[in-house]
Parts: sequence; C-alpha cells; structure tokens
Amino acid sequence: MKKNISTAVLVLMVAGTALAQNENDVLRYSQLTFGGTARSSAMGGSMGALGADFSTLSGNPAGIGVYRRSEISITPQLSFQSNTANYNGTSSEDQKMNFNLGNVGIVLTKNLERRNSEWKFVQFGLGLNRLADFQSRTTTSGVSSASLLDVYRDNAAGFTPDELMQQQRYSSNLAYQSYLLDTTSNNVNYVNPLAPGEKVTQTKTTETKGAYNETVLTLGGNYMDKLFLGFTLGLPTINYTENTVYTETTTTPGMSNFQSMTLNQYLNTTGNGVNFKFGAIYKPIESVRVGLAVHSPTWLSMHAVCPYQSPERRNLRSRCRPK
Repeated sequence: MKKNISTAVLVLMVAGTALAQNENDVLRYSQLTFGGTARSSAMGGSMGALGADFSTLSGNPAGIGVYRRSEISITPQLSFQSNTANYNGTSSEDQKMNFNLGNVGIVLTKNLERRNSEWKFVQFGLGLNRLADFQSRTTTSGVSSASLLDVYRDNAAGFTPDELMQQQRYSSNLAYQSYLLDTTSNNVNYVNPLAPGEKVTQTKTTETKGAYNETVLTLGGNYMDKLFLGFTLGLPTINYTENTVYTETTTTPGMSNFQSMTLNQYLNTTGNGVNFKFGAIYKPIESVRVGLAVHSPTWLSMHAVCPYQSPERRNLRSRCRPK
C-alpha cells in the first residue's frame, strides 16, 4: 500500500488526437445563431428575401444582387452572458462579457445600366461573418455526501494499479497517482481518504470561448431589377476552447485525511472547411419579394489541440492530512 503524503501532484501525458465526437460536439457545431450585421441581428436573421446586407452572403447570396453601390461593413459587438445553476438546494450565478466583431467585409458594385444591358448591376463581396458565438461561463456549487472519488474507486475495482492505464481507466489512474485512491490488501480493491458520512463542497466552473466564423467570397447580379442572383464560396473556421475547474473541499476538516482536490479539464478544438451556396430573389411586384437559397453540406476538418503533452503539465492536485 502507498503512504499518504501532504501534497501530491500527478504528471499526466495526454494524447493530442481526438478519437471521436460525442453528442455535445455535434450539437455545438451544427447550431448556428443569427449574428453578423446589426441589421441582421435586429431582424432575427430574417434577411433571406431582403438583401443589401452583408450577412445575407452567408444565408441567401442573392442578397448581394440588391446592392446598387459599393459598401464597407464593420459591426462591433458587445455580448453579455448570464447563467444560473441550482445544485442540491444551492443557487449559483455567473456572468461573462465579451467584445468581438459580428462581421467585417466589403461589397464592390459595377453599374451596367450605361451599356443598355438587361443586367443592371454586378457585385462582388469579400469578408467574414460570425455565425455562432461560444462565449459563456457557468458555475455550479453545493454540498453533497457523494464524491467524484467514489466513481474513481468503483471504476478501478478489479484492476491492479499497473493495469489501470492499460485498461483505459485513465481517471482512476489519475486519482491513484495523486494519492486520492489507495489499494487494500488484495491490491485490486481501492479506498479513498474520505471518512464514512463525510460531506464535501463541490464546485464546478466551466468557461468557454471561441466562435464559428465564415469567410465568404460572393458574386452576384441584378437582372432587370426583377431577378437577383448570387453565389457564395464559404470558408468556415471554428475555434472552441473549454476550460473546466472542479474542486471538492471537505466541510469537516480533521474528520479524515482528506482536505481538498482540484481537477482541471481543458479542450481546444479548431476546424476549417468549405461549402457552397446559391440563391435567388425574385420581385414580381414592387412590394413583394420571394427568396430561395440552396446550401451544400459543409465539409469540416476538425482537430483537437492539447496543451498537456508536456510531462511538466499538471492537471490534478490533492491535499491530504498525513496519517
């Protein structure tokens, strides 16, 4: 059996390649929110048949055909996030403020009316639209008689310390190496330093950053002021960072050897892709417009970036009283 020590730190090496997606990843990157220009945000993103707004280049590219003069568009944004969590009767609130750019771009317009052409204008657009924002922070806190160490102990049962990593019991091996688990006499069952009935204060803070942006290259035209067409080559980029800090602290110091533990979890995902969009807006009469857009699937290449590849990185700390 291992001896208990006052402070223990695990040196952890983590593979830098993501092996799979889960349902959270699929939901996060498939849900787009209205953003871009201030006009588009005020309209709730309902710009499909209106046009003459840079955000439409990522929605209905035919919107560029409504432009009659060149334009530079820059939209600064200030967002506020407020979250409330309830856990075991304890309510926790957290807030986050973020400054970013909703869009930046330029539309160049060429007037063809002097050529007596049925095509009145041709337009070209280049810029970036923000399609989703990942800025958030949530804190959950409360007192519980259950501990994360109980989960680590149960997952480690039946395996020797040397087998924990081999059998992909990574979290339990992490706890064992940090002196939060100890073996019993048979070397395949484990105990944690908590005393029976001891309660702990559990606090989890999750902060996320990043955005889903799309660089657009759009070509459009105006035919007889009745039909507006547009085509967009979209180059989306994703940058998502999630940092979670989970702590457990005993509510009764001196009841056991346990004082506190802190678990840090970090995720950074980046991605690049490509898609195509074609759109049309038809104006049968002056007061009516009908819009149609067809989007191809978005092909994305995703990568998980892990900063904990260095043996000097630390991600689990514990404090225990010496026996």
